[in-house]
Amino acid sequence: MELLESFGINFKLLLSQVVNFFILLLILYKLVYKPLINLLDQRQKTIKESLEKADQIKQKEADLETREKEIVVKAKEEAYKIIQTAKEEGDKIRAEAHNKAKEESKILIDKTQETLKKEKEMMLDELKGDVADLAVLVSKQVIQREINSEIDQDLIKKAIKEARN
Repeated sequence: MELLESFGINFKLLLSQVVNFFILLLILYKLVYKPLINLLDQRQKTIKESLEKADQIKQKEADLETREKEIVVKAKEEAYKIIQTAKEEGDKIRAEAHNKAKEESKILIDKTQETLKKEKEMMLDELKGDVADLAVLVSKQVIQREINSEIDQDLIKKAIKEARN
């Protein structure tokens, strides 16, 4: 102690300052350091949670992007299927229209052929009548006599048979 006094240090004052320092250190520990450590721990925990949430968000974003790509692919496939179906339906309708037009043209051709056939028959019948009249006239002039109706009928029938051949 004398050594301390020789340097001008008062032991009681030093002891009181050391005790005050430890009391101040204890008060600072309780009031400042501990809440500060807790605050830093909380901050660290918040940062860690934020990083984890950011990773989760990135993962969800990647999942959404993957789902979006899948949806786009499915939409393209469905659009392709719809287009193919529409093309097939169009081809089917076109084929049906073509077949219907063919049938209608065939019906029209058949009707035209039938009309022509009837007209031909009518013309032949008319021609036969004209030939028969001509044959009667020629035969009257050739024979120069009167023909009775029975002979006339036979001549007409023969002329018609020859006209058919």
